[in-house]
Amino acid sequence: MRWFFGPFRNLIRGARILDVGCGYGAVSFYSACYGAREVVGVEPEAAGSTSGVMRRFSEFHEAGRFAQCGIVALDVMQFTDPCAFDAVVLHDSVNHIREVEADAARDSEARAVLASVVGHLAGLVRPGGWVIMSDCSRRNVFGDLGLRSPFMPKVAWAKHQNPSVWAGPAARERAGRLLPQLVCSL
Repeated sequence: MRWFFGPFRNLIRGARILDVGCGYGAVSFYSACYGAREVVGVEPEAAGSTSGVMRRFSEFHEAGRFAQCGIVALDVMQFTDPCAFDAVVLHDSVNHIREVEADAARDSEARAVLASVVGHLAGLVRPGGWVIMSDCSRRNVFGDLGLRSPFMPKVAWAKHQNPSVWAGPAARERAGRLLPQLVCSL
């Protein structure tokens, strides 16, 4: 997790964090270890994501005694909270919130779908807060060569948008609101 948070590790202490697509809680528990005041994980397991992750989250939660961590079984697009978060963190989940196979850099309908996601995420963060995203890109050496990845043969690469689509100025404009700090990486 150190490489994922990098220079943002200092922002975690005392922060209220939303971990989108938290799975079994690696980012949530890492945030707690680095001093997050509160961490809310949102996991759409009930909506058909990987099964068993909520049970594993609960097991880790109890074993580590992470009182400041919690999990909500919900699609993040249905999630609301009366208190804004200091940071919204998406580790390998942003491309699965509303999957589109069209390249959003070229397709206006796909851009509109992604703009709704970015706009919703922005609405969950306090002014001056952060949205930190990391996920695979649709481009990779195997796809460029017309081959299936031997390491991740079942990944639907067409559903992964390039980071510039999520974090570029056009994404901010399409969201229809001023975004907080938005960081996106491969």
